Amino acid sequence: MKPVEFYVNNWIRKINYTYFTSNAKSKNAPDLNSNVEGGIMPYISIETNQSIDESVADKFAGKVSAFAAKITGKAEQWMMVAIKPGTMMVYNGSLDPVAFVELKSIGLPEEKCADFSKRICDFLSTELDIPPERVYIEFKDLHRAMFGWNGKTF
Repeated sequence: MKPVEFYVNNWIRKINYTYFTSNAKSKNAPDLNSNVEGGIMPYISIETNQSIDESVADKFAGKVSAFAAKITGKAEQWMMVAIKPGTMMVYNGSLDPVAFVELKSIGLPEEKCADFSKRICDFLSTELDIPPERVYIEFKDLHRAMFGWNGKTF
């Protein structure tokens, strides 16, 4: 295992994230070829006009990571999360709580997006008091050859 610093969406803030390389000797190490059918490399971004207190921001990011891994069935060590609180956002002419979510992954199944939508909206309603009718979600199935990691593509 090696610690790696990621810069999430060019934020100044560094996030220390531990990952396992595919050739690591740990039994927990993911194999790039072992999850081909289910897809790998999921990314979730939540942009909202809601503020998130700095003291709970890391805990919230961890909750989002675990939640997204659970609903997508992906291994959490591959999950990348970006949280963008306090963004000036207007929807339907109102500054009421609102969110824009992106969920991207290699192998994201189109037939599960309606279920993902409901679960993401329920999560945001519970965690940030954002009504489901004020949440837009973009789902994207990424092509392996068009997504890189560790100096190569998947």
